[in-house]
Amino acid sequence: AIRNIAITNFASAAVYIKGSSATGNAVESNRIGISMAGASGPNLYGVVIAGGAANNTIGGTTATKNVISANTNSGVMITDSGTNGNYIRGNSIGPTASGGSGSGNGAGIKIMNSAQGNFIGGTGAAQENTVAFNTGAGVDVSGAATDFNQAGRNLVYSNGGNGIQLDGAGANNNIQPPAISTVDYDGVDYDITGAAACPAYPCAVELFLVDNPAAAVAADSSGSGE
Repeated sequence: AIRNIAITNFASAAVYIKGSSATGNAVESNRIGISMAGASGPNLYGVVIAGGAANNTIGGTTATKNVISANTNSGVMITDSGTNGNYIRGNSIGPTASGGSGSGNGAGIKIMNSAQGNFIGGTGAAQENTVAFNTGAGVDVSGAATDFNQAGRNLVYSNGGNGIQLDGAGANNNIQPPAISTVDYDGVDYDITGAAACPAYPCAVELFLVDNPAAAVAADSSGSGE
């Protein structure tokens, strides 16, 4: 495991987990691209999981979170066929050490080149990543065989691109964003109608509420949810 260190100013990846024998590794409680004092020290990439590395965990819960910020390309990249079943959970990806703006990565999380079945976030608050203030998308999935990847409960906001981007033809089996038709609120419950086109296998649509639903919240300028 890699724990409790600051990794900065690498010309390539700060953490590189590669190959089919690279399984079951944990990266916890580190600062990657930012020093213990909070100063930016960009790596080209924060964490790269590649070449068939499987079942590795970056973070785990908010108690073991990594702060992955200020990296030139992506905070986390998962790439290549066989790079499956990895968990990115509980991390702060883009914010400063204190949670503010100004230290975003080029992109938050990228999954590409036939990597499959990876998990971003989870089902509870302790597993959610905060992915914010990155120049590009928060979570970007690309490639015709980059399928079965899941982005569950996360805090994704204030990124330069879409919060979750399925990029190019075929990513996640070419699932298209669901269309929400109506939202009604009676003061107690929400009634939401819409449609989702799920090809080849079942899919789930998760809906999230802003922290202050009474506040006036403007639609995202991209026309997509954030």
